[in-house]
Amino acid sequence: RRYFGLLRLNVDGSLDSSFHCYDMERIDYNRCYVDNVLALPDGKIIITSNTAEYCLLRLHANGSLDKALCTDLANKQSPGGYASISMCVLQPDGKLLVKGNFTRFNGYAAHSLVRLNADGSMDEAFLQAVSRSITAEEIKRVTIQPDGKIIVAGNTFSGGARYHAAIARYTADGHLDESFGSNGITTTDIDTHTNLSDTYYGVALQADGKILACGQTGLYAIKLTDEKMALVRYDQNGA
Repeated sequence: RRYFGLLRLNVDGSLDSSFHCYDMERIDYNRCYVDNVLALPDGKIIITSNTAEYCLLRLHANGSLDKALCTDLANKQSPGGYASISMCVLQPDGKLLVKGNFTRFNGYAAHSLVRLNADGSMDEAFLQAVSRSITAEEIKRVTIQPDGKIIVAGNTFSGGARYHAAIARYTADGHLDESFGSNGITTTDIDTHTNLSDTYYGVALQADGKILACGQTGLYAIKLTDEKMALVRYDQNGA
């Protein structure tokens, strides 16, 4: 048996013995590892994982499990389905954007991106809006602009078993921002010399509002020499 673990260090790098998360109340996890850790303003901690059981957990400041927010996705997918959560982003209003690989979330039909209210309940209005927008896109990373708009990066299916790198922008209420790119999405064929796929794994905002996206070309290439790193910068309007 393996158990989920998380340690906290003091400022001098020594182990914080007052933080007791490594036991996690003896919850048994299979194939467990942590993808992302988010410290909340109230001292609580959000962790996301690729476990077969609980993918989103909130801890108290001392590391104990906050059972008020403990999301089990594995048992809520289609038979044989698999789910994971890889990223959470805290909005200034306390709501939580959750990005992952799932088709259902706490009983709701959902694809890749949801938003939770501060109390952990589903933001149903956001879910309805964003569910109408996300189709073939695979979201890898999420960030929030100062004006509350949401930038996502990843890839989108381009036909012929190929994927192109893509970024999209959503309004704060979850609708695609039609002033960005083409109806809210900008798709980029980064490596035009091969017939291979591209994807983004990261996205960041510059101080001037321009958008940096990083990722990979030559995705799933047979020859390792066809796999290359990619860094692309977009204007504020997605051009």
